[in-house]
Amino acid sequence: MIKRRRLRKRQARNRQFGWQVYQNRLRARGNPRRPGRKMLWYAVLALMLGSGILTLTGNRAGNALYMPEPAIKDCRIPVTSESPLPADRTGIRAVPEDVGDTAGAAGNLPIDKADIRAVLGSRSFLNLTRNRFDFDYDGHRFQIDATLDPFLQNFLIGHRQTRYARYIGMVVMEPRSGRILSMVSFDSADPRRNVCTDSVFPAASVFKLVTAAASVEKCGFGANSTLTYCGRKHTLYKFQLKKRPDRGPINRISLRDSFAQSVNPVFGKLGIHYLGKKRLAKSADAFGFNGDISRELPVAPSTFSLSDDPYHWAEVASGFNRSTAISPLHGAVMAAAIVANKGRRIEPMIVEQITDGAGRLLYRGQRQEMGQAITPRAAKVVRSLMEETVRTGTASKVFRKYRKDPVFARLNIGGKTGTINSRSSDYRRFDWFVGFAEEKGRTDRIVLSIVVAHEKYIGLRSTEYARMAIRAYFGHRFAERARETATNTSEPPESGGG
Repeated sequence: MIKRRRLRKRQARNRQFGWQVYQNRLRARGNPRRPGRKMLWYAVLALMLGSGILTLTGNRAGNALYMPEPAIKDCRIPVTSESPLPADRTGIRAVPEDVGDTAGAAGNLPIDKADIRAVLGSRSFLNLTRNRFDFDYDGHRFQIDATLDPFLQNFLIGHRQTRYARYIGMVVMEPRSGRILSMVSFDSADPRRNVCTDSVFPAASVFKLVTAAASVEKCGFGANSTLTYCGRKHTLYKFQLKKRPDRGPINRISLRDSFAQSVNPVFGKLGIHYLGKKRLAKSADAFGFNGDISRELPVAPSTFSLSDDPYHWAEVASGFNRSTAISPLHGAVMAAAIVANKGRRIEPMIVEQITDGAGRLLYRGQRQEMGQAITPRAAKVVRSLMEETVRTGTASKVFRKYRKDPVFARLNIGGKTGTINSRSSDYRRFDWFVGFAEEKGRTDRIVLSIVVAHEKYIGLRSTEYARMAIRAYFGHRFAERARETATNTSEPPESGGG
């Protein structure tokens, strides 16, 4: 009797408090508080008050478009006795005495892309804060002008949220020329590593760009083509991959919406039933997988492979695997082929020119095409799929509330997201955004490729970095244009003769 009475009392207490306690525990587990945030805020506030930063000064006119340029530090490479270059690397060839200040075609200059790649490598361009620096080699000093946009480069360096990230890699590029405007890297374990040129990151759903392009080009699909799937959108079970689903309700969806919402079963079925091993492999090869995408920078080849198992074809086609890997730089090259070059791949370029101590021109960067990735029609269709991703798909949440922003209102934006968890214990999730932004009615456009490997806590996501980069770049461009217009209109007209 006593035991029954105690049991009834315990059950009553559980009915009164148990569910609430259980829910509170779930919230605590699902949303762990970031340690020290409040103390950090108090410290920053005290510092700002002490140094008088909170004093309101200056003219607010034009702040809707203009963001002040971060302070630029000197990034000249120091001359040391311990050269970071291995002795067996190919050096820069001797400079002929008759090379003048205005040399002819780039092919006649004494330095080529192979020299830059061998001598400079990718670390020389790691998180530069200026687009001009000196480089000493074999007793000679060379001046290197990079293609980087100093404002955008410093903006992204200054806005990295490194506290919760294992890796961050950001590349912004002009798609027509291949000029790299920004290349920002972070590796919490190795600060000297340039992750933008490392192909160690699972491509995840970014590979759907390749699958979609191949489906349009080789199978005749269009953005409005109807496809079917059963089950959930982001799983990939074998029963979901039957050409005619025989389990559960059948969902019908367009290629446009399946791309925007990143529906894995649809792309898995495209890989098995429409493309197959041969077509998938050929399309990946055309986009530069397993190949050299740059002769100027040492970029590790992106990895792609297919077994004879059709389920593996589905995994690869949908990005539901960790074996297909790309670099952030390769992501930018893929986006450039789709949005600006009628399906042709462009070689990325980071060196504008090189001169010696006497000012003689030794190297000049030039636009170089690398082959046809997809047909112009397929590129046009895939571009529309990328725009739908930002408009209504997986990237819409980040961009939706900024549509009335004075900068974003003047832009067309598109992209593809990708997320996949890691098996490793030191970081949990890879997070991708590969996309583009262009000014409406103009040819001014950029492509972006951003990856973040989050650790225990989720910090700034790749889509948020993309939004910040787009606004910073175009906001600065619009502000410069407005200042130039104001200067031109304020100049007094020339007086005519009497």
